[in-house]
Amino acid sequence: MGRWLREPVPDAQIERFRDGMVSLSRDGQHAGYVATSLGTFASLFSRQKQWWVWFVVVFDDGTRHNLIEDYPPWTYVREMLDGHFDWEQAAADEGPYDVEWLSPDDAARLRAELDIKPSDF
Repeated sequence: MGRWLREPVPDAQIERFRDGMVSLSRDGQHAGYVATSLGTFASLFSRQKQWWVWFVVVFDDGTRHNLIEDYPPWTYVREMLDGHFDWEQAAADEGPYDVEWLSPDDAARLRAELDIKPSDF
């Protein structure tokens, strides 16, 4: 597959998801974190690779969800760029979480504290 595939179109907004981390809150109360990882995938119908974002959600109560992904046309990515994260397993009346992006240094520190490894994505 390799050589004939073109790299995905550069996108500064999507780059934010490369080793990113957001803090989740609702109604001013901290709820947890979402760690993000940016990769690519190839479609059988295109010579252009596509961006692919993976998530690890870690709630303050210790609940952890791995293997959550998003790709164009984007759902979670668009929400997070708009400042919220509507976790699909939350109760319908809870509404979305507010998102605050952490600095790269804080993200790296928290990944270590929460034991989030590349193999988790």
